[in-house]
Amino acid sequence: AMATDAGIHAIDVAVGVQQYDIERYERDGVVLLRGLLGAGEVSALRETLGRVHAQRSSPFHGAMGSGGGWVDKFLWRSEPTVRALAWHTGLTRAVAALLRSPSLNLLYDHECVKECGDAEPTLWHHDINYLPVEPPGQFASAWVVSPPENIRYSSPRRVVMI
Repeated sequence: AMATDAGIHAIDVAVGVQQYDIERYERDGVVLLRGLLGAGEVSALRETLGRVHAQRSSPFHGAMGSGGGWVDKFLWRSEPTVRALAWHTGLTRAVAALLRSPSLNLLYDHECVKECGDAEPTLWHHDINYLPVEPPGQFASAWVVSPPENIRYSSPRRVVMI
């Protein structure tokens, strides 16, 4: 385990989730899985999201921020790259361990792409109010942040991957 510049507990993905990591996640509501995705996976995801944004064919596609950002969801149904990330073995194992659960259910994927330099703030929020999950402690959202220098942590029950 390591600490990040932002004070977020980071898990060494080569070692795997340890008891201390689970306790920190339960206490803090956020952990960082640095290096879980390889450069090729991140590149493929960027390419897919760029294409999805250009096509704007999803009924869930919408604007976010003032600098060209956008949102979309349910892409795992039609986009193999997003589906592969949702089913990523390292991610699912880590999240299941953090939740002390033998299995996981995907509620949905939700892409929020905010362009670098967008000065409009992203309001502090958490997603538990919007989701039909009981008990709420059995919910986690996984965020892929790129580039890593743009990380801002604000919401509980997050697994952040870089």
